[in-house]
Amino acid sequence: MVATDNINDDEAFDLYRKYISLRHSDGDMYPPEREQFEAFLSNVWDCTRYFRFYDKSELVAVAVVDALDDGLSAIYTFFDPEAKKRSLGVYAILWQVQHARELDLENLYLGYWIQNCQKMSYKSDYRPLQVYIKNRWTTLV
Repeated sequence: MVATDNINDDEAFDLYRKYISLRHSDGDMYPPEREQFEAFLSNVWDCTRYFRFYDKSELVAVAVVDALDDGLSAIYTFFDPEAKKRSLGVYAILWQVQHARELDLENLYLGYWIQNCQKMSYKSDYRPLQVYIKNRWTTLV
């Protein structure tokens, strides 16, 4: 893993383009464009970190994470969609959990969740699962 302050380079964009093209060609991020990539994942509040995961010298995943006072916020993760057996998305989340622990942070926020959206359903695989409803955190069982 390599931590960087930005991902506005060809290596990261090429992986992002591959990810969007193969995993999200039915969404509004398709076709992937450099300007959209940079605007979407830029470090506007100076709290964003980019964790690059390599297999030897090949970039295979990037986790975009905001560092908060009480935890990490998983903004977006993209990875090589052709490496399905490697479960790179799961790995990135579990790595972020461990990294938050190493930083003595209490939480990893997986972000906005639409319960009936299949592409967001992975978020319910992690426990404890809390949702913010009516100005309070509620644990789902």
